[in-house]
Amino acid sequence: MFLCTLFGYATVDAYGAAPIVNQAPERNSSVESADETESNNPGLAALFYQLQVLQEELAIVRGMLEEQIYRVDRLTREQNRRYTDIDRRFRELRAIDVATEPHDETDIPPLPPVIDPTGTERGSYESAYALTSERRFDDAIVAFDQFIVDYPNGQWTPNAFYWLGELHHATDDLEKARQSFVQVVTLYPDHAKVPDALYKLGKVYHQLGDTVRARDYLDRVIKNHPGTVGDLARSYAAEYL
Repeated sequence: MFLCTLFGYATVDAYGAAPIVNQAPERNSSVESADETESNNPGLAALFYQLQVLQEELAIVRGMLEEQIYRVDRLTREQNRRYTDIDRRFRELRAIDVATEPHDETDIPPLPPVIDPTGTERGSYESAYALTSERRFDDAIVAFDQFIVDYPNGQWTPNAFYWLGELHHATDDLEKARQSFVQVVTLYPDHAKVPDALYKLGKVYHQLGDTVRARDYLDRVIKNHPGTVGDLARSYAAEYL
């Protein structure tokens, strides 16, 4: 009897007691390591944030620098285009001056521009023109201004106004360039330089920020003056307006 009872207790102990299992989830060791690092190094998170801010600012500065480089390159190309345009117009105007100068069959071909000590209209104009050809733009502006004062109704006065516009444009005095080109268009509407002056007014107004007037002048050139200057006006409008 005693043995049976003892055996029963042993059976209950062997099969009746359920094991106790801990159900709490295991904590990821990497998370614990990150939390521990952040808690042990409170300045690390701030340094990381500052690094991100600096990287963003660097990207902004890089973008601004690239934009400025593009603008400088564009201005350089535009300035080179101006000088090329001026050189071309020197040659064209020289041909016009020679063709329109009164002469008889005994005249000899005109010589290169020289300083005329006699103070004649032709001599004064040639003197100013020579300064322009030598790229002494400031001196040429003074000379053409004086020419207009001395010969307000002269044969080459329209050309003098036009070249003043070109010179002021080349030296970035846009307002004075505008005034000079307007004089050509207003005072000498039938002169051969009017189409060029209209085209230049379109460019000047665009550079002054008045795109409406710029478009108006360029359209006038395209419509009324087909040919080289009309093609220039069309190309400029297509590129910038």
